[in-house]
Amino acid sequence: MIVCPDCGASYRIETSRPISNEVREYYGQCKTCGIRFLLYANFKEFIVKNSESKPPNKTLQPQIAQKRNNMLRLLSPKPESIKKPVMTFK
Repeated sequence: MIVCPDCGASYRIETSRPISNEVREYYGQCKTCGIRFLLYANFKEFIVKNSESKPPNKTLQPQIAQKRNNMLRLLSPKPESIKKPVMTFK
């Protein structure tokens, strides 16, 4: 856990903004001492490429596998929800 640089207590992020695809700037404020400070987070490396990721093992992680399946079902369009265009151009 990252803590306040002044007193070591927890803090909250007030706002943030992207600097680039790899860097983000965060404005924090300590919940205890009230000091405000600036943080930067930067991308270091990919841990697993999406093309190499695998779904959770249903035997070892049944709850996670079920949650994933539920989410995929919610995000997948149903055939009846895919409508033909109302207007056609010639």
